[in-house]
Amino acid sequence: MRRDVRILLVGDEGVGKSTIVTSLIKESFVAHVQHIVPEVTIPPEVTPENVTTYIVDSGAGPQDRSHLESEIRKAHVICVVYAIDNPHSFDRIPTYWLPHFRQLGVNVPVILVGNKIDLRGGQVTNEALEDEIIPIMNEFKEVETCVECSAKTPLNVSEVFYFAQKAVLHPTAPLYDSRDHVLKPACVAALKRIFKLCDTNKDGILDASELNEFQRKCFDAPLQLQELEGIKEMVQEHAEGGVRDGGLTEAGFLYLHTIFIQRGRLETTWTVLRKFGYAEDLRLTEAFLSPKFDVPPDCSVELSPLGYQFFTDIFETFDKDQDGALKSAELEEVFSTSPGNPWASQNFPDTTLSDDAGAVTLQGWLAQWSMTTLLDHKTTLAYLAYLGYPEEPRTGALQVTRPRKADRRKGKVTRNVFLSYVIGAAGSGKTSLLRSFAGKPFSDVYEPTSKMISVVNSVDIDGCEKYLVLQEFGSRYEAEALRNSKKTDNVDVIVYVHDSSDTNSFSYISNLRQQYSLDHIPTLFVATKSDLDLALQRHEVQPDVYCRRLGLPVPVAVSVKTGQTADVFHEICKIAMNPQSSIPGGADRAMTAAARLRMYVTLTAVLGGFTAVSFTTVYLIFPFTSEQSIHTELSHIMDEDMDFGGATSQPPLNGYQQQYGGQPVSGIDEGHRMLDLVFIQDCTGSQGSYISSATKNIEQICAHIFESGKLQSPEDLRVGLVAFRDHPPQDHTYVTKNFGFSSDISKVHKDLSGLYASGGGDGPEAVTAAMAEALSMDWRENASKMIVLIADAPPHGIGEYGDGFDEGSPDGYDPLQLARQMASRGIPLFFVACEPALSGYSYATDFYKAITDITSGLMLPLTTADLLAHAIVASVLENLDMERLVREVGHAVASRILGNNESVDDVARELHEKLLLRNESTKKVVIESIYKDSEEARHNVAVFTQAPSLAEARPLLKRVHGTRFTDKYLQARQSFNRSSYSSSYGTPPRSSPVKAPSSPKAFVPGSPPRKVVTDFAAFGAPATASVFGTAVASTPFSLAGGKAAFGGIRGGAPRASFDEEEDEDDDGRQRVELRESSISLDQARRIAMQSAWRSTNA
Repeated sequence: MRRDVRILLVGDEGVGKSTIVTSLIKESFVAHVQHIVPEVTIPPEVTPENVTTYIVDSGAGPQDRSHLESEIRKAHVICVVYAIDNPHSFDRIPTYWLPHFRQLGVNVPVILVGNKIDLRGGQVTNEALEDEIIPIMNEFKEVETCVECSAKTPLNVSEVFYFAQKAVLHPTAPLYDSRDHVLKPACVAALKRIFKLCDTNKDGILDASELNEFQRKCFDAPLQLQELEGIKEMVQEHAEGGVRDGGLTEAGFLYLHTIFIQRGRLETTWTVLRKFGYAEDLRLTEAFLSPKFDVPPDCSVELSPLGYQFFTDIFETFDKDQDGALKSAELEEVFSTSPGNPWASQNFPDTTLSDDAGAVTLQGWLAQWSMTTLLDHKTTLAYLAYLGYPEEPRTGALQVTRPRKADRRKGKVTRNVFLSYVIGAAGSGKTSLLRSFAGKPFSDVYEPTSKMISVVNSVDIDGCEKYLVLQEFGSRYEAEALRNSKKTDNVDVIVYVHDSSDTNSFSYISNLRQQYSLDHIPTLFVATKSDLDLALQRHEVQPDVYCRRLGLPVPVAVSVKTGQTADVFHEICKIAMNPQSSIPGGADRAMTAAARLRMYVTLTAVLGGFTAVSFTTVYLIFPFTSEQSIHTELSHIMDEDMDFGGATSQPPLNGYQQQYGGQPVSGIDEGHRMLDLVFIQDCTGSQGSYISSATKNIEQICAHIFESGKLQSPEDLRVGLVAFRDHPPQDHTYVTKNFGFSSDISKVHKDLSGLYASGGGDGPEAVTAAMAEALSMDWRENASKMIVLIADAPPHGIGEYGDGFDEGSPDGYDPLQLARQMASRGIPLFFVACEPALSGYSYATDFYKAITDITSGLMLPLTTADLLAHAIVASVLENLDMERLVREVGHAVASRILGNNESVDDVARELHEKLLLRNESTKKVVIESIYKDSEEARHNVAVFTQAPSLAEARPLLKRVHGTRFTDKYLQARQSFNRSSYSSSYGTPPRSSPVKAPSSPKAFVPGSPPRKVVTDFAAFGAPATASVFGTAVASTPFSLAGGKAAFGGIRGGAPRASFDEEEDEDDDGRQRVELRESSISLDQARRIAMQSAWRSTNA
């Protein structure tokens, strides 16, 4: 379902558009309002549909034309307002407004709104109003309904927006043909599919229990017996064949929804459709078919017990003749609610077990799904949706296994589905081996394999059923498959097949093994066609000798033709379950150099004492120069194991004495750190509490950094300050103030004390100018560097509505390019996101997440200024740890990424493993996220991260639907707001309505600023509300209690001071923690990113 609704009010001058909006917000009449009131945002938590609602006012004058047309194109629904006392304004609806929308190519629902009903003389019935409106509705199908209201009394104002929202969220057009008065074909197809899924016993009717289950799934409430009987009576009376044997037929089900739509209850049908995954175009949504399901590297996916039970139930339900197999017709019925058989292109059912007639047995059915889940779990997830998996979440039908490498190190595998590649020369009998495994008869006709073949069957191992998948690529494609590390990482066993009667067959295998690094993969050799005469292989050694040299069993001799397979499939499964026994060259061949070193050091420590002996052992195995520390030696061994540094001539990397792209970092070692720290502080009107917190705590902040960061002298820490507001004409005080660096903390305190919050104009501020100012400061070459940006608004030019400089910063700088300059100079940017104000913008949080990612910094969302000092200290100490590691391994990491063209993620994962092996621990700042994850937000972050400039990023951005905040944060915020209404931060009382804001000075014409309305009371509608005589049970736009206002409201109890103990109770308040533990994968990725960027600068 759509997560936001944009309602536009249009109409002639003087009809009361702006007054309707202000009456909704204030719940009282405001006599004098602006010409165009600012855009109003109603948060999703206020509406029953949980959607963000934007209400946009407009003007009808010549000067408003361009803005009006722009808003018409962006609107989801348009309310055309006319005045009851001005018949001309009504006459212009069919003659001007509705044709104008069509002329602009806009096809959205339209609501006709008659305002000033209090000025009408005499009584007008619904029938009389209907007579006036029906001709317009017949000519313009986009008109949904008409509502008359009075903004002055006020009367029916909330209903205007209720029906506007309903027209967007529950549209008629996709479901119903108003001309022919029938359901549209796409709607019929969707409802028929839903009927089939709800008909669990597949008898063609929905009985009482099935109807109750349907009701529970869609509406979370059972049908009472009286209601059920009433439905059946109505359907039986009006729909021929709608009821049979006491149950609802497919025809009756369709009739029921037709009646709902004709009676204006579209939300009922839309609720059903959306519960079953349909979007507004009546197609199943991508999110429904592919729910989020993360699979870590080196792990595989299997069906869980719930998944196996579901597919077993499906099999038994559709096996109508109960012969233990699904015939073609039964399979067709199984997949009738899906796009079709997912294995139609895979020569199914030859890929699994079937009976003599080709019907798939239950064992073959479950095996096929096991293979599909292993090779392509997304297909299984989609078909769980197509076939009607009843439980939520659907991902519960799958389970993720332990990583293969971890299993191999432990020497025992706990998985249930294994993958084996069958490799060999053309004509060696691979396909026959696969067909034999799937229970298919032997064929004397030779057909070269032209595409990949996969087969699956179950194998009994000591009373446990395991599934084995065999894949053959064909000789033409084997080299390509073995060259692909992603493919070889996914395999459990490689089976090398050679024709024992062909003298050249074994050489093909040997040559492949020489070309590709495959010795870390468990291996089995198989000699086929043992019924023929044994031929001497043209190879330097015979196959049995070759295998013995690898420490493996001699090839297993089989003859598929005579049925002598020597239990080879059980052997493959046993190897997959106990891989260490079949690693070519022995189990230690699967160990990395670092792992072998750890083993040697451990053994030596056990034998003779760690302090005296282990260092000698390390020296004997890996000789280093005498002045190198053991810590550096371990680091260098780690680098060699990762092939960091590229060429073998690369000298060992010694602590901080590394080179960034050939430029040495001199004068700094682990014992002498220097730090240049710059604060960029937003000084516009909303930042007073953050400026105050920074001023109050700056001395304590610096003292903590100095002590915990192990700085040696006051000069080692320099603090810089850049303050910013906005460009004129939005702000006429200043754009930026640069106070420079200083080691005198009292001066920094004095500089902060001179700052105060004021000004700002259009929302976005001069963030870009401040970033450029910070970059221009005199940073020390050898110091660790860091910027902390504190703000609650985005820079200009990222695409925010009402931005006075929508093309970007007027000074010509681009923040994405500045961020990349920071990254290349080794200056990570940490952003303190002052919430909830920042998330009131469309793209601000995504932008800041992107630039912190680019610079390898962090985004720290704070909901109160009391946490600012904690966040700064924790961020600085984590960054100092990151800097230490960048200096230590940065050159080697950068050479892997830039020199070898390896991906940052791959290098980061390997770096993470190596740092864990040496027990590397780091400090890390921990703040519980208050943001919901969303596909649109991830897309926007990727766009900002990859785009060369804002101009290229803006057209690609997607609006994030609904709230950005987690339910936990919203609940905590509501609780704090309720507890603080009596404080100075509370909303004004109802008797003192908030004054409507005046227009900002020197504002861009036609672009009113965007405002956010928050903290509403619960929705409710007057019982007497009606439209065309139909009572409205509830309305989502009654903003009672005086809590509505233009602009957000902050509140909350004060936090503890910087040095006070944190309350450990989970009271919902946000906390900042600094933890020291094993380095995380995210930190390793930041190290890799920083290293690569710095090398590009060098």
